[in-house]
Amino acid sequence: MGWWPFGKRAKSIVRVIRAKFDSAQTTPENRRHWANADGLAADAAANPEVRRTLRNRARYEVANNSYARGIVLTLANDVIGTGPRLQMLLGTAEANQTLEREFAAWAKAVDLAGKLRTMRMARAQDGEAFAVLFSNEALDPPVQLDLRLIEADQVATPGMVQQKPGAVDGIVLDEFGNPLEYHVLKAHPGGGTAALGQEYDKVPADSMVHWFQADLAGFRRRLRAAARPLDLWVVVYIHQLGLPLGEHLGQCDVATLWTPKSEDLVHLPENLERLEAIAPPGVRKVLGCYMWDYGVQKPMPLAAFQEQYRQGRAWLAESRIDGMIFLASCICDLELDTVEWLRGELAEEACDGGCCACGA
Repeated sequence: MGWWPFGKRAKSIVRVIRAKFDSAQTTPENRRHWANADGLAADAAANPEVRRTLRNRARYEVANNSYARGIVLTLANDVIGTGPRLQMLLGTAEANQTLEREFAAWAKAVDLAGKLRTMRMARAQDGEAFAVLFSNEALDPPVQLDLRLIEADQVATPGMVQQKPGAVDGIVLDEFGNPLEYHVLKAHPGGGTAALGQEYDKVPADSMVHWFQADLAGFRRRLRAAARPLDLWVVVYIHQLGLPLGEHLGQCDVATLWTPKSEDLVHLPENLERLEAIAPPGVRKVLGCYMWDYGVQKPMPLAAFQEQYRQGRAWLAESRIDGMIFLASCICDLELDTVEWLRGELAEEACDGGCCACGA
């Protein structure tokens, strides 16, 4: 009788795992919840009628709901504030101040801050904001650039005439999705001027500011991204200056220097030198100025604060620092000596055409 030296071959068992997504299942319990879910493209989902309905309802809510209006106003005031201020970093302080002064004068002449606040409110309630850049002959030369705000209702193509394959309502795009021109109705659709309802101007994309947050990649009516990302700022306290911070600071754009205790302000010049020594080239430096002595939880001595301010202004003129920050807004209504003195000082500089950023 023969024998087989090998054991009996085991049968291979194939196990099939049946996996699924709960959210992809339709049950009697969730059927009504998913009833309006669709696979429309982004532009199809946000078609003109849908956008018009959402705008009208949002505007009604903001106009009649004090909470909603307060939120929108707070958002606009917080984001825009008193408006943008130009900070030049040329070789000479005199040239910097001249350009900053001229920019401030132009911004005031065109009411730049007011128009930006209106645009921020429009973006919150309408979903987008538009402004046309044009030459205003009523402004004093040589700079006659101005902004004319346009309501979102007026950016539309009458009858949805698709003049080019890449066009969406009110915008003509190139083959790469970049805006080429905008169609702006000469009259508001709700203005009652039916004769002008179908007439529109073609505005080149270079002359249109379109502020919009794209929630989906397919949205065409969007805010065009800035050329460079936001700066990365880092806080450096004086007690950290002895640490090996150079490599970390090299990853940042701006380093802010802070002195928590007023008694240490006498060493501010040496501490700025220490920061200059460890910060790699290209890292901008900003002086942080406390208006309250957080180190000992007492009011900041006015003389110490004034000396810090004067040193900061001198370093700004020498281009050793790129700005100053005053902290903090939560104490600005306590009638502190430092706050009141700074208010007066900045008011005088503003009248003289100076420029100083205040975080207070």
